[in-house]
Amino acid sequence: LRMLETTAKGAQPRGEEAQRVLSFFMGSLKNPTLRRPPMVEDMLSWSTLTPHYEEDVLYALNAQSVARHFGLPQSAARGLADLVSENEDGVSVMQWLRSAYPRDWECLLERLGPQLKGLDPRHVTEADFDTGGPLHAAQSQLLLWASYRGQLLSRTVRGMMSHERALALLARLETPKPPGVSEVAYEAKLKDLVSCKYSYVVASQRYGELRGAP
Repeated sequence: LRMLETTAKGAQPRGEEAQRVLSFFMGSLKNPTLRRPPMVEDMLSWSTLTPHYEEDVLYALNAQSVARHFGLPQSAARGLADLVSENEDGVSVMQWLRSAYPRDWECLLERLGPQLKGLDPRHVTEADFDTGGPLHAAQSQLLLWASYRGQLLSRTVRGMMSHERALALLARLETPKPPGVSEVAYEAKLKDLVSCKYSYVVASQRYGELRGAP
């Protein structure tokens, strides 16, 4: 019902990044050289490989807390990218991200909804997600939100895996669930189909060195 009542203007994403991605996608569909694609079941399969050397993947919230948790010396925390440590200008990564993506930050807090437990969204900071904070249970959502905007490899992995979600959506549209087939069996068949058509591998170039790391 809400979708039916939404106007074209109201449906437009307000975030600049979301508008950029959507505009690029819609522009690509206007390419006159594109041929009519085959059904997912008939398309060729393909794989994507992304090498990983020592780039950071996910931000830690507090590097010192992570070092204590794993029983590492505090010196190990200096090489770990986190959200709360300030640079020489006194600015933390999280402060920069909130100022660069204010609308995205509001959307994150909106998605958290009941988990805010009565907190005023205007006063929520990264400190509320730390150990002992009221939003500690949602810490992983904060780390993903920040990493998708500040870590190149995280953005790359998320973008590449959009192929899988897109293929699953196309497969549902092309092959609706037949009568008498359970939802579980139908979803399993779709998953098998998509897995045969697309695979994504992040290849660690230092796997031998890092496999024993905590």
